[in-house]
Amino acid sequence: EQSCTSWYELLLARVIYRHPTARVADLRGDLVTSAINTTLQRLPQYRPIEPIDDAFRAFLEVSPHQAVLEVRKNLGFPWAPAHLAQLLHHCGLFPPYPIPQAGCDLREVLVLEYADSILRGSSLWHFAVNYFSSCPVF
Repeated sequence: EQSCTSWYELLLARVIYRHPTARVADLRGDLVTSAINTTLQRLPQYRPIEPIDDAFRAFLEVSPHQAVLEVRKNLGFPWAPAHLAQLLHHCGLFPPYPIPQAGCDLREVLVLEYADSILRGSSLWHFAVNYFSSCPVF
């Protein structure tokens, strides 16, 4: 425990120690959630201290939509969440997550936000057009 510098290092050590034969596919959902909660309850000095740690936790708990939303909230620029959502979508790990206010799903909202941000740079307008065209609803 003294060798770990963050809660997720300690989490990995705890999971490997308690479940040495676990495969990566086994490290999903309840097993990771209970290990995270136990780690943070027993060792308060390892509580997440960086805002982006909430995104790490969501990824570990297999909540890709929540993780991408945390990245969006904590990084403050639209490039990373848009490309992360696209990557997860193309891997089949980011199913549609409707956003009723926008009339489309979360992935499209993120791509549209990014396209809008690069449209503001006059020399990048042709990239924005490509991003806009990748969104079937718009």
